[in-house]
Amino acid sequence: MDKSYNVAVADCSKALELEPTNIGAFAARCVTLIGKMDYDGAIADCDKAIELNPKDAWSYSNRCWAYTRKGDYNRAIADCNKGIDLKPMAEPYDSLGLIHLKLGDYDEAIANYDAALKIDPNYASALYGRGTAKLKKGDNSGGNSDIASAKAIQSHIADRFVAFGVK
Repeated sequence: MDKSYNVAVADCSKALELEPTNIGAFAARCVTLIGKMDYDGAIADCDKAIELNPKDAWSYSNRCWAYTRKGDYNRAIADCNKGIDLKPMAEPYDSLGLIHLKLGDYDEAIANYDAALKIDPNYASALYGRGTAKLKKGDNSGGNSDIASAKAIQSHIADRFVAFGVK
């Protein structure tokens, strides 16, 4: 594991010792813990950030991602939707797209990836995910075009999807 994650967690923890209600420190540590694949720890930090500020769309989005990575799709979907209700962002739509892609609901995956791309047309993950869903539906031209666009933005994007269990 990258030592910088441990340093970041320690820094956030120190900030929280000094200021136990520092929402930014909880949020930063949540993201770092996701990077360390400590999803339960990340969820706990997002829980605290949301408790301190129930309108913090980023914490709902990050907790959605942690639940997605754990495979707890019902909780992930609820958090993604809450984050979107508070502030429409590409990230929770992208997470919803991945969930529906993994569940085999390709139309819903495409709809969520489309929503992410409406916000950020260069969101490589949404392009790649949408391309994968299109391929699964038999749209080879559209799927391959989206995947090529995603790889032009982020050359190793396919590796990320393999890590998510999507081929």
